Amino acid sequence: MRKIAILLSIITLLLSPFWITALANNYQLWKFSRQLVKVENLLPENYVVLADGSDIYIGGNGEYCSYRATQVYRIIAKQETLESLKEEIENLAFSPAQKSENNYPAEVNVEVVGLLLIVFITAGPYDAGFDIRCW
Repeated sequence: MRKIAILLSIITLLLSPFWITALANNYQLWKFSRQLVKVENLLPENYVVLADGSDIYIGGNGEYCSYRATQVYRIIAKQETLESLKEEIENLAFSPAQKSENNYPAEVNVEVVGLLLIVFITAGPYDAGFDIRCW
């Protein structure tokens, strides 16, 4: 029984950098995606969030993680109003997902499709470290 406990402790110690890095990156992703509140502050009162999501994906040819957050809004408004909102959103400044040497702001992409306003923010690539999702 003691050997099993020691073996489990060793396995836990060996795997802990992977778990801790994944948890830290998930927290960074959560903080990054919360920035989309800036978009909602610009929208008129008659909007509905149809979908939202965020993910960490392989960014680049090496072991790099990139972050992406998306929200889809349905807004009942004239096409001119939607185009104006698109311009305003594209001019918003979003913080990078992680601090880095370059510290570039996040990229913003906005698409207008009918009554839908689709907003993407992306940041990265950042070193993956022990996050195996980006290997």
